[in-house]
Amino acid sequence: MTELKNCPFCGSRALPSRSYSEVKQSFYAFIKCTRCGIRGRSFWSKSDPLENWSKNDAAQHATEAWNMRGGRIDTDEPKAPETGTQEATEEPLTMG
Repeated sequence: MTELKNCPFCGSRALPSRSYSEVKQSFYAFIKCTRCGIRGRSFWSKSDPLENWSKNDAAQHATEAWNMRGGRIDTDEPKAPETGTQEATEEPLTMG
């Protein structure tokens, strides 16, 4: 199974989740942060994705979507500091 990345908003652990729609008579799989509750994109599944997450297509799509950041797959690029602010790279503007 692909490892889930932490929440992109609060940095907390995320877990696989699912719900059931009586209307569609289908499950949907998604990833949800355990702290802030943000949810990733949902994917429909005829079978319960939590029974075998690693072999369920909807579950795998939900995992891949969660692990994507900014519409692309994360790489080992440097990231902004988790706390505080980034240092300015230009001199401040002065008047007059």
